[in-house]
Amino acid sequence: MAPTVLAARGVGVSYGAQWALRDASLDVAEGEFVAVVGQSGSGKSTFLHALAGLVVPDKGSVTLGGVDVVAASDAERTRLRRERLGFVMQHGQLVPELTLGQNAAMPLRLLGATRRQALANVMPLLESLGVAHLASRLPGEVSGGEQQRVAVARALCARPAVVFADEPTGALDSANGAVVAAALRSSAREAGAAVVLVTHDSGLAAMADRVVTMADGRTREP
Repeated sequence: MAPTVLAARGVGVSYGAQWALRDASLDVAEGEFVAVVGQSGSGKSTFLHALAGLVVPDKGSVTLGGVDVVAASDAERTRLRRERLGFVMQHGQLVPELTLGQNAAMPLRLLGATRRQALANVMPLLESLGVAHLASRLPGEVSGGEQQRVAVARALCARPAVVFADEPTGALDSANGAVVAAALRSSAREAGAAVVLVTHDSGLAAMADRVVTMADGRTREP
C-alpha cells in the first residue's frame, strides 16, 4: 500500500459564529486520485483550502508530506505550496500578459530556474497535453479548454506531491471538460502526484479512485 501523503483529522473552520467545516477528515495516499463531492455550501472548497494551507483551521489537524500545516508559519505554508503542491482552479487563472508557455513554466521560475530552463522542462508536458503548439500564444487567444490544459501543466511541472483541483471543468462544455479531466488524471499519474478534486460533475468524480461526500461541513465515505 502506498504511503500517506496527506492526512486531515477533525478539521473545523469557522467564520464568525458560522462553521463552514465542522468535522472533516481525509487520508490520501501517494498517487491517489480522490474526488470530494457534495451540494453547494457543503464545505467542499473550504476543506480544499484548509488541506492546502490557504485557510488555517480553527480545530483539527492537517499533515502534508510530514509538515504540520496548522502549526506552520505563513512563510512555511507558502514554501510548502510552492515546492510540494499544484493547483488547478475553475477558470485557470492564467496571467493574461504572459504566453501560455510562460504561464505553464511559472512554478519552475519561482523555484529559481532560468526562463530557458523552465520552458525547456515544461514543453514535454505541454506536448503530452496537446497544447505545445500554442506555447507562444496569450491566454485570450485560445479556448477555455486549452487554457485549462495549460493550467494542468502549470500545476504538474514542478512535480508536486499533491495537486488540488477546485471544479477544474466547471466552466467548460462537456466535451472540453472530459478532455481536461482525462488530461489531469493521466498527467498526474505519470508525474506520481496525488490529486484531491472538488467537483459537482458526477462523470469526473467517477474517474477517481475514491469518492468522499461532504454534507453540512462533515465528510463521509461509502
